[in-house]
This record gives sequence, C-alpha cells and structure tokens, in this order.
Amino acid sequence: MTLKGKGKVHIVDNRAYIYVPVKVAADSQFPIKDKQIVEIRIENKKIIISGD
Repeated sequence: MTLKGKGKVHIVDNRAYIYVPVKVAADSQFPIKDKQIVEIRIENKKIIISGD
C-alpha cells in the first residue's frame, strides 16, 4: 500500500522547499534518494516530482 502524508512548502529567498513526511520518504517504494537531482514539472494543476 502506498503511504500518504501531508507535507509543507516553504518559500524563502526565491526558492521553494517541499518537505515530505518521514513516513512517506522512508517507505521502500519512495523513488527518490538523498541529494538526488529530480525533475519537477506542473501538469493539470499538480506538481510532479520524479527521480531518474
């Protein structure tokens, strides 16, 4: 089962930081590793963040 959680967005000095809850990031299916470069795009009013 895919975990869900509520994160937060913080905008500081023209940068946006997206915080992912630990219970989601620690899930074995979480596709992004620490310090990995990701692709971020907007589709149909949704933010899509994907790893390599």
